[in-house]
Amino acid sequence: MELKKILFSLISFFAISSVQASESNFTKDSTVELLQSKSCTTNINKYAGTCVTPSTCTGGIFNNLCPGSTKCCVEDTTSPPWVYWRYVSKDDFKSIFSSVSNDRTDILHPWFNSALWDVLDDKMGNPSCHIIAAFAAQVGHESGDLMLFEELASGEAYEGRCSKLGNCNPGDGVRFKGRGAIQLTGRSNYQALTTYAKKDFIQNPESLVLPSNGFEASVWFWTANKLNRYCTGKVNDFFELTRKINGGTNGIDDRLSKWENAKKVLQC
Repeated sequence: MELKKILFSLISFFAISSVQASESNFTKDSTVELLQSKSCTTNINKYAGTCVTPSTCTGGIFNNLCPGSTKCCVEDTTSPPWVYWRYVSKDDFKSIFSSVSNDRTDILHPWFNSALWDVLDDKMGNPSCHIIAAFAAQVGHESGDLMLFEELASGEAYEGRCSKLGNCNPGDGVRFKGRGAIQLTGRSNYQALTTYAKKDFIQNPESLVLPSNGFEASVWFWTANKLNRYCTGKVNDFFELTRKINGGTNGIDDRLSKWENAKKVLQC
């Protein structure tokens, strides 16, 4: 009888261990897959997306909508442009924006070069390396190396800032928080961009998180404020460029580091 009890205990132990091992494997191997298959919807325009690791997203990355380290990825409605004039090679792009994955580079690289076409004064003759380096450094800082086309904060801090940002209506701060490659902020800027691009960003503010519109926003802001005049390669002018974009010198150490790296990569 004792022998039977011992045998039964051993069989039960191995059976339970097998089940626990199976459950452990499921937890370890399947959690990521389950998280990445989770659907998500943006807060304002109700764009449908999927929770993925940010490096695999080739569209717009929306924050605070997915569990864990995943982000809500919404595919862009516009295909990347075919760029005749490549001011920055793909290898140089990767060296400047080092945290961008290969998948995301394939999408962002054409849009970046397309933006430069509109930003540069001399498009085909002798385009300024200093303009390219400064533009890359500033959008790189503002967008977290092109990974954050949407401000992490809710935007509530911009509520009621009517005279400076045009946020005169309740809810404008959240609705028109920083988005795009250069973190365009405020109803007034969104309205001006709407007029420039002939797209309704007042009704569709979250569409600025998509790469196509996000880079267009940076082009409008850059050209409307005539920022090329501060792209001389001189440190004092770079500080002034930062003030025109940021209103101060927030993040200046990171901006300077990105600027120096871009100049080195582009051999300015």
